[in-house]
Amino acid sequence: MISICDLARGSGAWLFGSEGTLYEVPVLTKGRAMFVTRGESAFEVSISMVDGEWEGKIVENSLSHVVPIVHLCHNWTSQDTAVAGVRRRWQRLFPDELDEDQPDFQEALVKSMPPSDAR
Repeated sequence: MISICDLARGSGAWLFGSEGTLYEVPVLTKGRAMFVTRGESAFEVSISMVDGEWEGKIVENSLSHVVPIVHLCHNWTSQDTAVAGVRRRWQRLFPDELDEDQPDFQEALVKSMPPSDAR
């Protein structure tokens, strides 16, 4: 579960409400991935090194779905192409979202964890 303590200060996108009111859509960060809310859904966005390749994921969690929806799980050969691929998929999910309102996908980069010693 994500708490309000997981909100990264100053992160988020501003969207216009029905009466022209600006609302901030928070971007949550919690150690291993970036969490972005859109409507009643929370999207887990991560880009990490897996077996020598960069893996990008976008997974939607919503109360209206029993199981999470995987919108993207793909591997690329470089970090830059992985970030670009995640950005392209996000643009297909939210075609009306302005570029400046999109999350900074560099924040989705997951730091590699050192392998645990098997004993």
